[in-house]
Amino acid sequence: MRALRISEQAPGVGSILCNFMIKKQLRVEYEEAQIWEWTRDDRVALADFLAQLSPEDLSATTLCPEWTVSDAAAHLLSMATNSKWQLTWKYLRSGLNIEKASQRTIAETHTRLTDIEIIATLRATAGAQTTPPGLRPLGVFGELITHIADIAVALDTTVDVPVEHFVVGLEYMQYRRKSNTRFTLTRHGRQPVVDCAALTDGLYLEATDIEWSIGEGELVQGPAALLILAMTGRQAALDQLTGSGVEILRQR
Repeated sequence: MRALRISEQAPGVGSILCNFMIKKQLRVEYEEAQIWEWTRDDRVALADFLAQLSPEDLSATTLCPEWTVSDAAAHLLSMATNSKWQLTWKYLRSGLNIEKASQRTIAETHTRLTDIEIIATLRATAGAQTTPPGLRPLGVFGELITHIADIAVALDTTVDVPVEHFVVGLEYMQYRRKSNTRFTLTRHGRQPVVDCAALTDGLYLEATDIEWSIGEGELVQGPAALLILAMTGRQAALDQLTGSGVEILRQR
């Protein structure tokens, strides 16, 4: 594996990722507090962005197929407004099917809240620190960053989120792996926090908007946000990436 390169643009990120490379997960309390701080900030940034959108934009399809921008916001809201055990019950009630549980939660949220209320609640609960069973704070952060990219790329715009945050998300996903992908593949591609590494085995990923690269093999190059979408199986993102490894990704 080639050496990981981290930009000096974000104080603190490099030290966290160096520790992450060794432990393959963040365990130190200070680091966990930093992740929650980033999660809060990015939830607020997303809420601010969504508040400026038209009803047509909120109804637009994201790069997570069959999910609108409003659906993605409702999905992200579930982790901030449900307890760990409420989330567990929703998962069990859906027959241990992640996709079905997500769709049910989205439908329930739309029944209770308007788009304006979803956005306001996302902002009001930005500091929530709930984690679903089996998912660490960095997994919650990875979900958030991925769906922010889903929304921004679909609308051909940007959300005010530091590019370094996408790097942290990429690093986390690179080490998430399941031995059996049958339980992680859905119509939406791979779940953002599980088995993403299998999709990029034998490829060298290189960001063009920050000094970061990982892996070895055929090149896949593009902005960090698009690399996250490629790693999570968003086929629509591949058209905006370059390198000989892109065609390999299309076949996976």
